[in-house]
Amino acid sequence: PDYIFATDKCFVRRKSLRALKRYLKNNRDSVFVFFTYECLEPNLSLFDYAFTWNPELKCGDRVARNFPYMYDFRNDAPLTNTLTLEEARTILSGSPRFCNFIYSHSSGPRDSLFQLLSQYKPVDSLGHYLNNTDTEDTRNDSDWYGLSISMKKGYKFSIAAENASSRGYTTEKIISSLQAHTVPIYWGDPAVAEYINPKAFVNCHDYASFDEVIERVREIDCNDGLWLDMVTQPWQTEEQRAK
Repeated sequence: PDYIFATDKCFVRRKSLRALKRYLKNNRDSVFVFFTYECLEPNLSLFDYAFTWNPELKCGDRVARNFPYMYDFRNDAPLTNTLTLEEARTILSGSPRFCNFIYSHSSGPRDSLFQLLSQYKPVDSLGHYLNNTDTEDTRNDSDWYGLSISMKKGYKFSIAAENASSRGYTTEKIISSLQAHTVPIYWGDPAVAEYINPKAFVNCHDYASFDEVIERVREIDCNDGLWLDMVTQPWQTEEQRAK
């Protein structure tokens, strides 16, 4: 083949990695292109070109940046908040549960958020990891994204934490939390406020510690006016939507 594209899956599955190494060995005249949305740096000693999430990685014309992964969900669910104040008040009058947490595996920072926030009020873990409810794991379902939104509805807050923290690495976690009309408690991309309206979520990167984050969540939880204002905010500013 003239071009061979490889994704990050080649590095998490041994069978795929063995296949990739065979291709590299047997197709030396082919152009190898790496593509990832995950928080992985491309190995440019193996690949000729790379599409990556990292806006700061430069190597002439060999590296191009993907849109943040969250933009993959714009067509099916546009990043526009249509929740009115009256609708938000109806949600609040229905006594929504406090906070949800949906993950399949451990990650230090989000585990800390879960544990610390649970000391204030119980946090419902709805995924495979740390599950403390009777919900079924939907990660491998064909409509996992839509199901995650449905599961988050009926909560005031969502823990929306990435697998890693790096500038430009923003996935669907904050988007699904917004689309469920919850207030995301976000950790991950320190530049997330460039893409998402900072008035619509709690940005852990604005605080010196998770203890301060918990205090901010407590303040919002105890003040209906604050929660109503945040949950009805546009998810993106006009400037952000224009990008």
